Amino acid sequence: NLLYITHFKTQKDKFLLQIGPRVVSISNLETYVGWENFFDKITSTYQQVLKSGVINKIERIGLRYINILERLNIFEKSNLRVSLQNRAITSKTTITTEISYPDASCRLVATSNAEIQLGGQQGKKVLGSVVDLDVSVNINESSDIEEAINRAHDIEKELFFSILKEEFIATLNPEY
Repeated sequence: NLLYITHFKTQKDKFLLQIGPRVVSISNLETYVGWENFFDKITSTYQQVLKSGVINKIERIGLRYINILERLNIFEKSNLRVSLQNRAITSKTTITTEISYPDASCRLVATSNAEIQLGGQQGKKVLGSVVDLDVSVNINESSDIEEAINRAHDIEKELFFSILKEEFIATLNPEY
């Protein structure tokens, strides 16, 4: 578990950069800046780290989205189902599963009735659900890093929206 631990971190604006011997990560803190801005930040950071010469080999690209749905039970608004002897289980439930793709995988954790601390230690606590999607794309020497990052994003986005019921998505007034 300590193989990918970070040793250094720095924050600028809405982004947190963490670096360790076998990991470089960038996180969007607070309000999501949108994929275009986040992708630009990821790729520009990657280019700077690459120029520094500290990266010898890239094994995988990981992209993680932790979706917080306040005052909502995800098992009531989604296509996810947990049952025991044909009896639905929806309250205070956490499921974890891994979904495989060619050259990629996604760890899905869905939790209902969670107490969520928003905004760090000083933020407010809310009750709701969490949908945590952690996508890993395997990399080899001929891989295009930007393409791998976009592939991870596409997998996450497709999976997240496939989890939610169509009628629930419509209530969010999505803009495509």
